[in-house]
Amino acid sequence: GTSSATPVLTAKYHELAADINTVALWHLNEASGNAADSSGNGITATPNGTTVVTGKIGNARSINGGTDRLSASNTLLIHRTNDFTYEWWVKWNGTPGANNSYFENGTWVNSLLIRQDSTTGIGIYSMSVQQGTFTFNPTVGTWYHLAIVRNGTTLYFYVDGSLRQTMAFSADVNPSANLYIGSSQHTTGQVINAVMDEIRISNVARSP
Repeated sequence: GTSSATPVLTAKYHELAADINTVALWHLNEASGNAADSSGNGITATPNGTTVVTGKIGNARSINGGTDRLSASNTLLIHRTNDFTYEWWVKWNGTPGANNSYFENGTWVNSLLIRQDSTTGIGIYSMSVQQGTFTFNPTVGTWYHLAIVRNGTTLYFYVDGSLRQTMAFSADVNPSANLYIGSSQHTTGQVINAVMDEIRISNVARSP
């Protein structure tokens, strides 16, 4: 990849590019099977269920509850207290309920869990406790670009490239299990009913 002195979020309508700060990047354009990692780090995402559908850009994966998910090795995703960025496109197929997980990196203890906890809020969990909630009330059938960014001891929440909220965050993210996409790992049934596309995880705090 290429380095960037000012790494940025990209909420525009084109495929995300890998740079020196990219840990994993899944375009999800495959017609079936595993999702290749375009970061160069070889972190293949393996589907359990999921359906290939038309995405925001190219193809995407629809995760429709039950046991649907993508999973990937977290060897390079042990953030500890370092900066990170999780960004993705999402379109909800139905009204969010409680405990609909976008990501769980690890399994509860020392994990990072990003979860739609209700129709109006995204809960952030780490070190077995809820760190806080970001307000987000998605409209069914509408695409959104979301980003959760850690910069020092602050988390930033962006929607379509605009900063919505911040919260204090001093957790030591030290997961000992794989990354789940679209599902929780520590509790069954905490699965989204949505389409996800263009997922990028970075080891830097990105900003518009």
